[in-house]
Amino acid sequence: MRKMAFTTLAWLQLVTSLSLASAIVWGYSNYQASLGLVLHSVAASVGVVSNVVGRTAETVDARRELVDQTSQMLLVTRNLVKEKPRHIRKSEMNWGADLIGVVFVALGALLGLKGRKRKFDRTNEFGVERFRSYGGKLRARFKDGFLGFTSLSLLASGIVILAFEHQNTWGWIVLLPICVFMLFALLGP
Repeated sequence: MRKMAFTTLAWLQLVTSLSLASAIVWGYSNYQASLGLVLHSVAASVGVVSNVVGRTAETVDARRELVDQTSQMLLVTRNLVKEKPRHIRKSEMNWGADLIGVVFVALGALLGLKGRKRKFDRTNEFGVERFRSYGGKLRARFKDGFLGFTSLSLLASGIVILAFEHQNTWGWIVLLPICVFMLFALLGP
């Protein structure tokens, strides 16, 4: 295939050079230029075409090398995928922590929605909350605060658990501010 490509490029160079030479000779003969200028122009045209063909051959070789390197990289990648890297095996064994983190996040979200729904149900069409008594208001506010605190605690716990399990990929984004805050709290202001 390589020999065929070079043969084709050589024929292309010959045909292009001959057509340019004939065009230059025809142009100079019509305008009656000197033979020295005609030969100089023909030589320059042949030189340019040879340069272009040479660069095309270099490009073909470079692309062939790129294709060879890509095929080698694909073989190495396929072997790595078959091996199953250590961090993938680790995550397959610790799926329980992922499950606990997801359950905590889901429970936190549900409790947060329930707290907001309770407040929505007590609100009339004018946006004012209605209570039967002052004691009812205190109980409702305490329950809303407890639901909100529990919701935030479960959400934060679930996200931190998931972040610790996936700190090699995305978890470090969550853990970095937590670690900085803990360092700030330990060292003081």
